[in-house]
Amino acid sequence: MSEQLTRRLFFALWPGDDIRREWGGLFANSAIKPSVPPERRHLTLAYLGDVTEAQETAARTVADRVNSAPFSFRVNCYGCFEKQRVVWAGCTDYCNVLQCLVTQLREGLHMQNLPTETRSFTPHMTLLRKHRQVPQDWIKPDLHWVANDFVLVHSHRREQGLCYDLIGRWPLAGELS
Repeated sequence: MSEQLTRRLFFALWPGDDIRREWGGLFANSAIKPSVPPERRHLTLAYLGDVTEAQETAARTVADRVNSAPFSFRVNCYGCFEKQRVVWAGCTDYCNVLQCLVTQLREGLHMQNLPTETRSFTPHMTLLRKHRQVPQDWIKPDLHWVANDFVLVHSHRREQGLCYDLIGRWPLAGELS
């Protein structure tokens, strides 16, 4: 019996160039710079892990069924996951629409018998790895992010390190929340 090929996938909000440019100014004078480059920063909505082609197709069907309006939120704080040694940027207050989007994806994935996380959702963008606390000289963020769509991302390693390929994009329809 042959082994099925898999790809490591996750759904995410993917910031535009405007948000990425704003990030640059926050760390310009910092002694410790983020280790995650701007082109890989994102906000994970649902992590699937390694999935087969059939599972990827099912995940895309879940995304096709999402019903969510565009929304905005502010990235306005830093935090860390000490056990994982990850420093991140997130939001102290986020709209119900973001939580509903995450819930729709997670419940849809569960209904398709696909892997998904069960821990509570903490909206965050990983900035720095192998650290247990936020660098003291980082300027507090206050970035306005308008989410008009969400993406499916393939995560894989290459010689130059971790790479993310956007392999699907779904618009959020309706009036901005």
